[in-house]
Amino acid sequence: MFLTQTPRTAHPSNAPQKVLQICALCAALGTSFFSSQALATAKDFAGFSLGMDLNSDSINTKTDATHHTHDQGNGFTTTRASLQSTESYLNLGLTGTYRHPITEHFLIGVGAQIHLTDTNLNNSGGKVRYTNTNTLFLTPGYAISNTTMLYGKLGIASRKLTGEYAYFPRTDNGTQYGFGAAFALSPQVHLNVEYAFTDYKKFNADSVNAGGNEHYATDANVDTLSVGLAYRF
Repeated sequence: MFLTQTPRTAHPSNAPQKVLQICALCAALGTSFFSSQALATAKDFAGFSLGMDLNSDSINTKTDATHHTHDQGNGFTTTRASLQSTESYLNLGLTGTYRHPITEHFLIGVGAQIHLTDTNLNNSGGKVRYTNTNTLFLTPGYAISNTTMLYGKLGIASRKLTGEYAYFPRTDNGTQYGFGAAFALSPQVHLNVEYAFTDYKKFNADSVNAGGNEHYATDANVDTLSVGLAYRF
């Protein structure tokens, strides 16, 4: 009696397929992990922060004066003069900023700064006092690591001037732009280093007296270097 053995159909092994599935799963987990780590880079600088700044201001002022003086022939004699001055001062500022991450590395923020100290200077022989210097700004940032962020700054600034001139007191308004870097000393404490340039709107003033009239046009801008510590809540 002969036993007939039914031939078996050979099935290919599914081991390679399982290896591929495991590799795909590992790749997906790795991608998810590194993406979350990259997002954490931006999140390390997100949220509200409040800081104290030491500002070194270089105040640049240029005044063009035009004098029209009555002469004996009922005409005018016109003379022009120009005065430039640069004075540097230190002051303290308080800055509050809120930043929100919009991509893995990019953040967008808004903030405000107020000067806690006033500035007194001599301008063309007269005393001028700057008070109530405030800035509102927009600040985009790019976190290059979880400890370092580079940022830009674009804002509007205002200040009040009082002094020994007929056209004081007055308020100057201007635009501010700059750039800086933030370094995380700890998850909550950041060191900020910044440069900003503030360009105030040209101020025009006229005065009339018995001898004639005068016109003044004043351009003013401020270069500011700042170093500060901020606490992130």
